[in-house]
Amino acid sequence: MRAAGASYPMECETTDMSLSGCYVKNLFVLSVGTIVDLKITVGNGAVLAKGIVKTSDAGLGNGIEFTAMSDEGRSQLQRHLDAVKQGDPGAMSIIR
Repeated sequence: MRAAGASYPMECETTDMSLSGCYVKNLFVLSVGTIVDLKITVGNGAVLAKGIVKTSDAGLGNGIEFTAMSDEGRSQLQRHLDAVKQGDPGAMSIIR
């Protein structure tokens, strides 16, 4: 995840994911309203998305709402979420 205007990305752990957004655990949280670029690793590929910080929990993380994602990225993420829903044991380790 890279905040708008930041010169370096932040590596975060995703703890909740949907097609509309995600929650990321990060020690140094961003302010509500911050625009971010995300690279979500799914399997052997990556989904690129833009988002906005909607929640900020000090010392815990941020809730991010996706504002833009390619159709292919959305399809790839949907396939992964479907695998998680169906109980695929390998699916939970794919998103990071």
